Amino acid sequence: MNAASESVYDVRGMTCASCAKRVERAIAKVEGVTGASVDVVRERARVVGAASELELMEAVKKAGYELVRRDVDGGSAARRDLDVRTVLAVALATLLLVVDFGVPHLFGSTTPWIALGVATFVTFGLGSPIFARALRLARARDVNMDTLVALGTTAALVLSVLSLVASTHGAHGHSDASTAALVIAIVLMGRMAEAMTKRRAASALDALALAEAGSVRVTRHGETSELPVAELRADDVVHVAPFALVPADGTLESDRAYLDEAALTGETNAVAKVRGDLVLGGSLNGPSPAQIRVTHAGAASMRGRLEADTAVALGRPPRHAALADRASRFIVPIALGTAVLSFVVRLALGEAPLEALRPAIDALVIACPCALGLATPAALVVSLSRAAREGIVVRDAARFLDLPRATHLFFDKTGTLTEGRARVRELVLIGDHPERDVLQWIASVEADSEHPIGHALFLSAMERGVPAHPATDVRALAGRGIEGVVDGRAILVEGLTSEHEPTLDWSTRARIEALRAEGCTISILRVDGRSAAVIAVRDRVRANAASVLDALRKDGLELAMLSGDHASAAGAVAKEVGLGPDAVHAPLRPEEKAAFVREARLRGIVAMVGDGVNDAPALALADVGIAIGGGAGVAVRSAALTLRDGNLGRIHTARALALATDRTLRANLVWAFAYNLIALPIAALGMLDALGGAPVAAAAMAGSSIAVLLWSLRLARVRLA
Repeated sequence: MNAASESVYDVRGMTCASCAKRVERAIAKVEGVTGASVDVVRERARVVGAASELELMEAVKKAGYELVRRDVDGGSAARRDLDVRTVLAVALATLLLVVDFGVPHLFGSTTPWIALGVATFVTFGLGSPIFARALRLARARDVNMDTLVALGTTAALVLSVLSLVASTHGAHGHSDASTAALVIAIVLMGRMAEAMTKRRAASALDALALAEAGSVRVTRHGETSELPVAELRADDVVHVAPFALVPADGTLESDRAYLDEAALTGETNAVAKVRGDLVLGGSLNGPSPAQIRVTHAGAASMRGRLEADTAVALGRPPRHAALADRASRFIVPIALGTAVLSFVVRLALGEAPLEALRPAIDALVIACPCALGLATPAALVVSLSRAAREGIVVRDAARFLDLPRATHLFFDKTGTLTEGRARVRELVLIGDHPERDVLQWIASVEADSEHPIGHALFLSAMERGVPAHPATDVRALAGRGIEGVVDGRAILVEGLTSEHEPTLDWSTRARIEALRAEGCTISILRVDGRSAAVIAVRDRVRANAASVLDALRKDGLELAMLSGDHASAAGAVAKEVGLGPDAVHAPLRPEEKAAFVREARLRGIVAMVGDGVNDAPALALADVGIAIGGGAGVAVRSAALTLRDGNLGRIHTARALALATDRTLRANLVWAFAYNLIALPIAALGMLDALGGAPVAAAAMAGSSIAVLLWSLRLARVRLA
């Protein structure tokens, strides 16, 4: 690993959040590691830093788990191994129960010993991964649920041997052996069901992972050849075969195409695209070949950012996870202590050692905190998968869950309440520079601009056939504009402020006021320090902005606009979306937006929606930052979640999903806590014997985990209207 590298590994042997935390701590202790996050549901670890891979694997191994390179076949082999072990264990445990209760003397007097041998094979053979993890943890002076299973089943087998030796006919010994085998079978069944459910829960995320190993036909510099997907770059023209995956984001070069964007949007209907339309990597092409001009590839594509951001969010679980983690670390020692105490007390009360041991075994088996460990990650991965299908990319799960509690919601104007597809309304020349030169200077410095206004200025020049020249020393001025050097001239394009206006003649100022009243944003071009042109840009308000803001206001949120634009232009847009004059705050510099958010946080929980570089400080400072998809990268990185297509209606969806997720998390934790609090004393007091003893304990433990997973899966279907 290099100094600033990030690697992703598979982690084997994890069963709960406690396992993930142990792996995280083990990785974090390795020299050179600067960051680590472990996703228990997808069974992956992300490691940032310059640590040795061998040292990482050794550290994780000492912690009782296995760290391996990402390998699809290896993962499949591990799943097949679990499936085979589970099927054999269930079959043999069922056979033992038939012998135990149906034909106890099938093989005559040797039947109990044959049953003991089969049970020993199931326990220590098919259940060997459980014992291996328990042993590794013991060497590391740690415990987890495997410790309980290993101790419980071993004790059951020991009890079986002692019973057989003490009994003339071996009348009871093989039933204890059957219990050990059944416990292992049920634990393996639970883990296979957990694995299947986790794969289903993570399927929406994995659907976004476009294979980087393949190759595609690419036209570059007029030459067509086969290139690896990983080597695609901007301006390549990719030839996508019928029913093949689109490998990168881009624009359609063909006249028409029909694309299935289900992996990205959840909508399975084919979407018609025409030349120039945006095409997202991960979409499935229709029946006709298509040509895509690449704009973003690999990690920079929407698919790449979505997968990476969601993985980051899974690595930063909410406050619920801390409670579950602390509780699960205490439950195992408490269960061990309770089992020992139960055994000692029963011996003191005069019970036979073999009879005193049975309730202790029940307590060890039933107390495994699987459900508690899965309560948070299971709900989160389903929720974030659902969010991805709804067009919402979550970077910070904890802040996302705060969205329903927000009391204030602030909006940027340009690119947020407006579409971000501005067009030049008017160009007013100042001085004697030709219009073509003016357009060329503007286009040259704005060529790579992420801001809607800058992009509009660049497109205006392109539409008029004015090419951009190479620009040097280009620098974005947050909240102001952009500057650079073109053909030896110092070019500055910035928002028109009150400082500039007195230098303009009265007719220009009058025209500017008229354009502002129409909602235009005014910029000024300065060449070598002198004013050369005034540019008016007009952006349309988003179609659903007014209705969305009205609904949010009815939900009790205090709404406001924080804009860097002139007050007149901001006021015109505010009027269209239904915001009153008191709710408009303009013009504001980036630091002033941040200060406004900071002050509002003293009165409540603040959510901020924005898309530009000048919004980034406010987005980062807000309790919940919401970025507009396609906005500046720094804005997206500063926000807790991103509305992928800029549809403001998705704020409602995000609030509803966050609320449903929070309720599910609370229900999961209540169930998991209640299960352990109730089950452990019942087992320790010997009350399970009447119901069937250790087999019932194993079934209850496995069932609690499956119940939590199935309850979490409801988030994939819950109504968000």
